[in-house]
Amino acid sequence: MAVKYPELTKEYCKCSTAKIQAEFTQAEYIEIIKIGIEEQKQKLLPVFPSFLSDYQNNEKMHI
Repeated sequence: MAVKYPELTKEYCKCSTAKIQAEFTQAEYIEIIKIGIEEQKQKLLPVFPSFLSDYQNNEKMHI
């Protein structure tokens, strides 16, 4: 998706990064990225569900 829709991806990354920074301290985030991917998903995905669905909907509109 990033290759096909670079602007959408850039906006998604900016929004999700801001949400993660608002939710976790740097130390907390460093600990999260040390754990397995499935555990990371459990901790990170609830932080920004609206951004993910907006990105997926925008991507579908550009198909």
